Amino acid sequence: MLENPRGFALLMVLWIMAILIALSLSFSYMSKIAFRSAESARDLIEAKFIAEAGINQAIIELLYKKKKPDDETAWKANGQFMALESGNGAVRILPETAKIDLNTADEKLLRGLLKVLDIDTDTQDIIMDSILDWKDEDDLTRLHGAENEYYMGLKRPYKAKNANFETIDELLFVRGITREIFYGSDTQKGLREFVTVFSKSQKINVNTAPKEVLMSLPGMGEEEAKAIITHRDQNEIKTTDELKAIIPGSYQTAMNYIDLAEGDVYTIDSVGILNKSNVAAGIKAVAGVTNNEYKCYYYKTPESYGFEAIRKEIKTPEKGITKVKKIK
Repeated sequence: MLENPRGFALLMVLWIMAILIALSLSFSYMSKIAFRSAESARDLIEAKFIAEAGINQAIIELLYKKKKPDDETAWKANGQFMALESGNGAVRILPETAKIDLNTADEKLLRGLLKVLDIDTDTQDIIMDSILDWKDEDDLTRLHGAENEYYMGLKRPYKAKNANFETIDELLFVRGITREIFYGSDTQKGLREFVTVFSKSQKINVNTAPKEVLMSLPGMGEEEAKAIITHRDQNEIKTTDELKAIIPGSYQTAMNYIDLAEGDVYTIDSVGILNKSNVAAGIKAVAGVTNNEYKCYYYKTPESYGFEAIRKEIKTPEKGITKVKKIK
């Protein structure tokens, strides 16, 4: 028989209270985690809808621009981010003619781009020969290239395509191209920013081409690329004579690779960023736009690679998306 039943009862009560408090705190913590997860999921959905709205608005603006090319209020397809009216999104449009086509460009152009991206000479040789082996129809391997024998020997084997690229993402299967080379890093842009399969031309539109692509042209360097960019920021280059005056020493060498036409196919990058939570969602699309219709060739969501660089380019922590031009 217990000598002090009251003390035992008090002890039991204290233990029960301690257990209930622990359960209560645990439930409260789990509820908070669940609430934050739901809030984050809600913000991500909202950011995605903002990004989708940016894609749709860009297509509408491109359709308008095709019908009224002389309207100065139309969006510029120059690869520069523009802030949406909501303040929570930004969009940029770049013609595919501003990039190097993997299927039509010659070795000079592709190798020039690899050099501009600071890829070492040995890796350049491997990438160039492997791209050519990937596209050709035979199973003969170039000196630094790769065919079925190489790819079937990988941990996760597959065969060389032996046909033209259908998307630029196929580059990730090509020998020598790492994810860092393709997607880029904090200090260097990736290969995917400068190549396409939709241009269908070897020529480059110098009115919209990024500096890296301009520097890839034979006979062109950083000085010539900067001269073109400085001029076109003020006035569109409309004639070859005008371009020849801008780069008199390089024009003759690069002339076979130069075009002034914008084309009908565009890459659209749309980003939705909620300032309150810093949650972001992005979409990358490629669309063909003519006077009366559009066709989507590529649509990737969520597009996450490169977001840190995009945040720095278009957003300040205190004020949100303020580093870009406001769309009227």
